[in-house]
Amino acid sequence: MSETANNPYILLALFEDDEVQAFADLLKTKGHETRHVSDGARAMDMILKDPPTLIVVDTLLPVVNGERLFQTLKDNPHTKNIPFLFISYKQAEIKGFRGGTDIFIIRPFQWEEVYGYIKQALHFSIKEGAKFEEKHIQGNLSHMPLVDILQVLDFNKKEGTVTITHGKEKAVIYVKGGQVCNVTLGKCEGEKAVYRIFTWNEGSFVFEPVKVTMLKKIDIPTGNLLMEGMRQLDELEKSSKIFPADSDVLRAKVDTSALPKGLKPIIYEVLLVLGTHSRVKDIVDKCKVPDLEVYQTIQNLIERKILEKTDEVIDESKVVEEFIAPGDALKIKDKVIAYGSDRMSVSHGYIFVISTSTDLSRNLMKASVDISGFHPKYDLLDDTNLDEYAMGETGHIRLYGELDMIFFALAPMAGLWPLQKSFLSHLTGVLVLWDERGEATLEDIQSIKNLIALKKDVIVRHVYCGGGELDDNSKARYAKAFDLSPSDSIDIFSSISKNGVVDMFKSFFNEMAVGTQRAEGS
Repeated sequence: MSETANNPYILLALFEDDEVQAFADLLKTKGHETRHVSDGARAMDMILKDPPTLIVVDTLLPVVNGERLFQTLKDNPHTKNIPFLFISYKQAEIKGFRGGTDIFIIRPFQWEEVYGYIKQALHFSIKEGAKFEEKHIQGNLSHMPLVDILQVLDFNKKEGTVTITHGKEKAVIYVKGGQVCNVTLGKCEGEKAVYRIFTWNEGSFVFEPVKVTMLKKIDIPTGNLLMEGMRQLDELEKSSKIFPADSDVLRAKVDTSALPKGLKPIIYEVLLVLGTHSRVKDIVDKCKVPDLEVYQTIQNLIERKILEKTDEVIDESKVVEEFIAPGDALKIKDKVIAYGSDRMSVSHGYIFVISTSTDLSRNLMKASVDISGFHPKYDLLDDTNLDEYAMGETGHIRLYGELDMIFFALAPMAGLWPLQKSFLSHLTGVLVLWDERGEATLEDIQSIKNLIALKKDVIVRHVYCGGGELDDNSKARYAKAFDLSPSDSIDIFSSISKNGVVDMFKSFFNEMAVGTQRAEGS
């Protein structure tokens, strides 16, 4: 904030240099301080930091024009009393214009007459005592569209959140340095969520200047994001009559497992989701890529006779059960805060997945696609060229309270622990996956478990992925390898039947909420 902050001044939001100089000279001779900005974004920033007693604004102001600036500030209870003096080349209707408070003058004008209007406006401003004690921006999308909001934040390099309420829907935009780093809309996030809210013309918004710790999931510069969003919105409107209806139900006409490799990842993603969801709307919702690309892919697969529409009726009365109760989700979030080195970083937690091969963790993620709030890394699920021990995120589950529990694969190599331990922050659970083919790595896996236990007290689940039940001898052998006590159980997972995955994860997350660590031997 400048040294003159809180001193009375008149803001000249004008972009014609000669006019700015004339106004400044006139007001200086009358004993008034002036400040000048040449676009609406800078005007917004200055007003929120240090509100003026009067705003002289050109209706054609760049970036955010004079009327939109007026609508936004008028809707904000902290700035609603600041009077506006609009300048234009022609008569225009300003929605919400306050006769007796706001002034509209048309060029050319007489300077002494203009100053008479300014004195009138200043009298009102002093009488009302316009004050602004916070740096929030709030208003209505019908007055200031989302594109303008993001341009203002980008222009002024702001950090914070924009919460948009549209009927019963609510989206949160996370902005850092003016750049959109993520957007959440229910269980939808990233670019997909951004492009969806571009369709909202009505609703309220509030910007709060808070520290943003949300993981960055959007890498496109905000300017490019806005252009792409408008392009996608235009394409959706043009192609809506071509695409299948959201209520249409689809099925595969061919054996999709026989399709050639090397197709676009979105094709495999759509076909994978089709295994558990057959209605177009559900497929679009479950796929993580933007809606336009999903609709285009579905239409393309129908035209190529890979998919077809059916007469099946979906039971709308079926209630989708939440994966984990909100109260338990908040308990897990509390533990993430406690485990994290930065108590402000509460947007995500980690679950390490240590498996004897990449195939095992990939099969488990495939079997989990129908879990409410689960988002797999679809591009990994059908990549057969992955290393045997690939490391990195394989998916995440979005819990109540906008907490992402990230599944992070570790290579079963104790020698890599110095590198892998850097991901310990926010660790809340460990999944161990194995089958007979990977028994040579069990000793390394147990070593990694011991190294984790030295740093964190977390829940550990052991999942046998060999395709069948274990006999007593095998149970005893694995219990010894993993230093398990007699009370410790071993979960069974088969990539063929995929039974029990939801129950297994529910139990796992409930354990994390309660926080009772299983005893793992002496």
